[in-house]
Amino acid sequence: MKHNSICLLGGTGFVGQHLANRLSRLGYRVTILTRRCERHRALKVNSNLQLVEANVFDCNALQPHFRDADAVINLVGILNEGRAADLRFSAVHAEFPAMLANTAVTTGVKRMLHMSALNADAGETDSIYLRTKGAGEDRVSRPVGSVAT
Repeated sequence: MKHNSICLLGGTGFVGQHLANRLSRLGYRVTILTRRCERHRALKVNSNLQLVEANVFDCNALQPHFRDADAVINLVGILNEGRAADLRFSAVHAEFPAMLANTAVTTGVKRMLHMSALNADAGETDSIYLRTKGAGEDRVSRPVGSVAT
């Protein structure tokens, strides 16, 4: 199955920009969902990339973009927690990927790639970063509505 249209979350970060440019050079149409399009004007010069302003933490805002995508890639992550609830490790690394996976299942996305971290483990580490990344891996591998194999 060829994936021509890719919805990329976290596409304005370091890894995301490199991946988006690489995918577009290979002929894929890439839609990058971002909070602030104006901050990433350099990406707009690429004709196969489309920047779309959207609240990625809102599944209703994601659904139309997921329906149009052959694949979804999640690169969203934080290195430091903020004071706001949506900038906590558990919210971004565990709850958010679970919501993405569930939204992907309900909108019919065939492929989803979720980037985690080396040594991520939901229970066997003192690092909250790695523990929440591991929890996100667990939740993505078993989204609601998916068929267990």
